[in-house]
Amino acid sequence: IDDLQWCDAETLEWLPYLLRVAPQARMLILGTVRLEETDHEHPLTALLLELRAAGQLIEMELAPLNQQESAELASQVANQSLTADTAHRLYQYTEGNPLFVVETARGEGWQAGIGEQSVMLDLQSPGSHLPFLPPKVQAVIQRRLAKLSSSARNLAGLAAAIGRSFNFEVLAQASGDKEDQVVRSLDELWRQRIVREQGANAYDFSHDRIREVAYSQLSPMQRRQHHVRAAGAMEVVYAANLDAVS
Repeated sequence: IDDLQWCDAETLEWLPYLLRVAPQARMLILGTVRLEETDHEHPLTALLLELRAAGQLIEMELAPLNQQESAELASQVANQSLTADTAHRLYQYTEGNPLFVVETARGEGWQAGIGEQSVMLDLQSPGSHLPFLPPKVQAVIQRRLAKLSSSARNLAGLAAAIGRSFNFEVLAQASGDKEDQVVRSLDELWRQRIVREQGANAYDFSHDRIREVAYSQLSPMQRRQHHVRAAGAMEVVYAANLDAVS
């Protein structure tokens, strides 16, 4: 059952009954779920707690693909082999996200440079770049950002202006909001897996394409304002070490 978080309540009530009615049945139910789209009040949360308590649940986190797996998936989609350099660039761009790999491999510009001989677009040459973000990938990320509260979405835009990595002190100083509000918004971004922790008070975006879309949604004036605020925050936070930071 794909996307359990979107199941209706009746289905989620029926599943534990199915498992109870014939406990010795040779049956395996395989489901996928985006935990960031559930909360304490979601009916799936109660189901997972019940199954854990009954010892009927095995949970596995799906990690991103590695470089070799990403190259194999892209080769299958494009029906062509990838050079080592192209495979490396693909992995850097997609970071092993299967959807991003598939949609990038389907792109016309990417297809033109995927084999040993490039005709229309030479992705193998120094200085060449991967194509712009595929529309489907952009739509998926925009949907995730749209589900955030306005304060969390605004904070994501500010963090995107700072860069892929950022720390709490600079973010809080640049936001101009009270620390409690920044903590709540940052916690929402963390729970939704928009950002992730990278040590004490340090964070980064869980994928650089998420940062890219969050930044692209800012207006030119918002971008200018965010960069000015970020620079001012760095002057305050790193007052004793400005040369190295700049």
